[in-house]
Amino acid sequence: MKTRVIALLITVLVSFDLFLGFRTKKPDDKIVQPPTQGLPVLYVENNTIRRADNHEGVQLKGVSTMVFAYEDYPIGQFIGIAEEVKLWNINLLGLFIQPGIVENKTKELDEIINWAETNYIYVYLMPRQSDFMDLSTQLNSFPSMMGKLANRYKQKNNILYGFWAEPHMQWNDWYEFTKKIADEIIKEKSDALMIMTGVDFGRTYDTYMKLPSKNMVLDFHEYRAANVDDLKPFLNSHIDFLWSDKINSYPILIGEFGGVWKDGFGSPEDLSYIQLILDEVNRNNFHYTAYSIDNHDGDDVDVEEGIGLINWRTKQPTKKGRLIIKDLKNYPPTDFSK
Repeated sequence: MKTRVIALLITVLVSFDLFLGFRTKKPDDKIVQPPTQGLPVLYVENNTIRRADNHEGVQLKGVSTMVFAYEDYPIGQFIGIAEEVKLWNINLLGLFIQPGIVENKTKELDEIINWAETNYIYVYLMPRQSDFMDLSTQLNSFPSMMGKLANRYKQKNNILYGFWAEPHMQWNDWYEFTKKIADEIIKEKSDALMIMTGVDFGRTYDTYMKLPSKNMVLDFHEYRAANVDDLKPFLNSHIDFLWSDKINSYPILIGEFGGVWKDGFGSPEDLSYIQLILDEVNRNNFHYTAYSIDNHDGDDVDVEEGIGLINWRTKQPTKKGRLIIKDLKNYPPTDFSK
């Protein structure tokens, strides 16, 4: 009888010890369970994005594409390019999506999202409007479109949800509209990490108003000047970046960036300004997606070398691409494979 009791006690103690071994302690000794599948859930705490499995801060860096907007590549061809870019050390892929296109390419979207998850890469889904369709009709479809996508991917932890790539409306109208989109997303996925882009094409915020969710990242699009001549004065002076007064309050994603937005892509001045932004990113632990890994073969040389990050024919990085690769090598983002 005594032997049975001792054996029972040993079994209970071993089982309890194994149970503790499967749990993770936060610094405050609260016990949390790690995610059951896929990449860790990400959440916002003040100006930091953290991972839910160990509560450490993370940094996201990557690239973006219009493959679900106005570009129309065979999905296998695109993933072939993504495989090349993956080697650059990215952990974030931005997908711009258009109504009327993404709904008809859900299988292709599934394939890219699964590919990204397998390769420890997060994906953001960012609505954009078509220039050839009625704007109000498209905007009215954004809330339901994003709600349906949140439902489709509610078991995935590697998806971030945007509202509109470059909104151009008054802040009060934009604020009310983002609440509608956020409500649809949260209804399907309560812990969704969402991206709110500023008005004036990603430049301006009124953050005195409470944002639609605490799990929110601010997204800026920073193109300083129309052309090289207008850009030159900024290269030798102090720059008051768009996000300067938001650094301590919210996580910052620089979703698009460059020195020029019209002429002079890939010029020495353009690349110098891009380097200034990358320095700002690494100084403040910001996040970014460089635009873009789309096929610019056949465009003007300055567009191909200055907007595109990779040449689809040679599979080699462009001048801008080499700058991004250097940054990812010298200042690598969080490695989620470890």
